[in-house]
Amino acid sequence: MTTAVVVEFSGSRSGVSALSWGQVAIWRAIQRMVPDDAALNMSWVTDLEGEGISTGTPLSRITDTVRTVMERHESLRTRVRADADGAPRQVLAAAGTIEVQVVDATAGTATAAAKALQERLTQPAYDYPHEWPLRVGAVRVGDVVTHAVFGICHLVTDRGGLTALVRDVVLGLRGEPSRIRRTGSPTTRPCTSSRQPAGGRAPRRCGTGVGTWKPCRCNGSRTPSGRRRASRRSGPRR
Repeated sequence: MTTAVVVEFSGSRSGVSALSWGQVAIWRAIQRMVPDDAALNMSWVTDLEGEGISTGTPLSRITDTVRTVMERHESLRTRVRADADGAPRQVLAAAGTIEVQVVDATAGTATAAAKALQERLTQPAYDYPHEWPLRVGAVRVGDVVTHAVFGICHLVTDRGGLTALVRDVVLGLRGEPSRIRRTGSPTTRPCTSSRQPAGGRAPRRCGTGVGTWKPCRCNGSRTPSGRRRASRRSGPRR
């Protein structure tokens, strides 16, 4: 059985601006791939106890983590909509709600349920004007969450761009949300990063909104190429 749990969040600001250089490149790739653009989506599964992150994790730990990262990372509150001329614009919302898909399973079926949930969160193409770029699910055995599942839109990050988000998610899942706002800077503010340099030339490094990704204690991560990565205990290779 799957239950949708609604999580409310409230960030600090809102706004509308042009896409960043990195987003423009990815947006063009997405448009070329429609209706198969779901192939660009990324996702990962975290086995909370098996990967030593937490034990006896309540659902509230998951929802609190989701609320915190949605409020901290503006890129997760950003959607893409066309303006009156049909040009894509990024729209940052200050507040909203996001659903966590909770699947009830048994101890013997939890791992398989997590993999199936990952597929469900990865495969559908995003509704870019209306859907948040983050998708979240959890597998629960009784009152304990055994697996946390995340999907993310390639438009707000890339394979090298999830370090800050994954770091904050892991801190939240460990029950250390107070450390999230004390560790490093939040992800790039999309309405700020969209400012283009004079002369119309793209900068050498074009981020899409989130920092550098490492699959930190994240089991079975799926990249835009469709390949799965094994979980790692150490940081990413640049």
